[in-house]
Amino acid sequence: MRKSRLFFIFFFALLSIISLVPQTSIDVYPSFLLITIDTWRWDYIGVSGSGRVKTPNLDKIAREGIYEREMVTPCPLTTPAHASIFTGLLPQKHRILDCVGFSLKEGITTLAEVFKREGYLTSAFVSSDSVVRKYGLDKGFDFYDDTGIGRRSKDDWQYGTKDGSLTTKSALDFLTKNSQKRMFVWIHYYDMHAPYRRRPEYDAKYPNDVYAAETLFVDDEVGKILSFVRHSGKWRIMVVGDHGEGLGDHGEYGHGMALYGSTTHIPFIIYPKPAKALEHEKPWGLIDINPTVFEWFGFSDNSEKDGESLFKKGSRERVLPMITLMPTFTFGAEPFFGVRKGDFSYLRFCSEELYNLNSDPDEKNNLASSTETKELLLQLRQKCNYLFPESLLESIMTPNLKSSPEELKDLMRLGYIGGVAPNFAKIQKTNIKDLLSDWNFLQANWEEGFKRKNPVQIKDAFGKMIKKYPEAPIILRTYAKFCLKTGDYANALLTYEKIVKSNPQDEESLVNLGTLYLMQGKIEKARILFETALKINPDDPSCRKNLGLLYGDILKQPQKAIPHYKRYLELDPTSPDAAKIKEYVAKEGK
Repeated sequence: MRKSRLFFIFFFALLSIISLVPQTSIDVYPSFLLITIDTWRWDYIGVSGSGRVKTPNLDKIAREGIYEREMVTPCPLTTPAHASIFTGLLPQKHRILDCVGFSLKEGITTLAEVFKREGYLTSAFVSSDSVVRKYGLDKGFDFYDDTGIGRRSKDDWQYGTKDGSLTTKSALDFLTKNSQKRMFVWIHYYDMHAPYRRRPEYDAKYPNDVYAAETLFVDDEVGKILSFVRHSGKWRIMVVGDHGEGLGDHGEYGHGMALYGSTTHIPFIIYPKPAKALEHEKPWGLIDINPTVFEWFGFSDNSEKDGESLFKKGSRERVLPMITLMPTFTFGAEPFFGVRKGDFSYLRFCSEELYNLNSDPDEKNNLASSTETKELLLQLRQKCNYLFPESLLESIMTPNLKSSPEELKDLMRLGYIGGVAPNFAKIQKTNIKDLLSDWNFLQANWEEGFKRKNPVQIKDAFGKMIKKYPEAPIILRTYAKFCLKTGDYANALLTYEKIVKSNPQDEESLVNLGTLYLMQGKIEKARILFETALKINPDDPSCRKNLGLLYGDILKQPQKAIPHYKRYLELDPTSPDAAKIKEYVAKEGK
């Protein structure tokens, strides 16, 4: 009897010990699926109650899990917003400030890196030029599929995108092959970003709202992924937007110029509902996703975070910063920034705006001059001054990523404009209504002129903007490149001279101006500009090629030309000029 009793005591003690040993099954360590839906407004999901669109697949997991109707993005642009999702940092910390000119700051730990450290197979499937690996978002991923991104035909206005159905197929192929492994999978859909693809089946259901048609399409694609993961083991899932879309709200068509709720509020879903409640005070922000995931999975991470775990209570006094530098990069105007605190949104762009989003969700009643909110206005103004000092903005706005002219052209077709460090002494004062109107005018004429092959229409539109915004860095650069491409060398020269005088660190403009001087026979001026550009970026292939040409063909100094030609061949080995240059190097290098 005693032996039997001792046996059971030993047996149950052994079970207790076993229960403390870390398990390796998928039940204990679930896989994680992160779906980001680019350009997803808060009110374009059925469960929001807006009635704008039906999304049965997203609605299902929203109702069964946790759904937050209006999470806040720190920046209404794709690359900065995704960087905040993966790092838990604000744009001024991770240093990606637009979708063209910046890459992730060195030394920052990403979500994927931590999952990889924990033994997960990490993979990503993305659908846009704005999240390809050169921006640093591939850090920590074992597999990063950014293939198949481009335009549908050579005459197509649509650049830099991939149809969501192809993204789904790539993801499902990978999931099927690795179904027995613990995975962190990121899937990114871009179909709700303009310009839209025509989809007859979906357009027929929403003939007057192509954005809704694309939303329904994305819901179907997400449904295919959800169907797989919900029947192939235990998964934890988050679905979130990166920013919204202005559909005429406050005069904004698109996103990136302003910070109204139409572009800064996005849906957020967690599925299944975690055992522990999400108690954090609202509003929640994209910067909170990173620390929330780590706590949900029990991972430790001591890296710096601006976000907070949503499993913690948080403080009612917390503010969520928001910023976009597109007005500055594009028009040479002030940055647009603001903060969210509780129900209130404080915005500043030349003038101040304050909205109570509880009583005024459409932000129609500006309370900035109200005596009742005077104290709150002062508090939020001071907070903005602290978060966005001019000295900080000046120090972080110089692009740290080199993009080729082709890459810049493709991204500009999507409405993304490359950054140039602005001259804050020449910042232009305007109001957001006029700025949005001018941006809409420029975009519309650019697109229509491209489709109709009418360069005069495009040139006239840029001319009007330059007259109104004479220090607009990107408008000037884009106009100068357009003149160069269309053979209007006189206007290209004048514009590039103005750009370089204003910003002698603008490498691309230095090279292009040098090329124009070379065409005019102004050899010494061209040489100085090329050499200056080379000091800024020693790996600029066009600069290397031009210096080879200048020293070799014009100045007849092959000993100076050959090093530049050799480096050019290393940087661009598939160049159409490669064979000819190799022949020159072989002949003159003897």
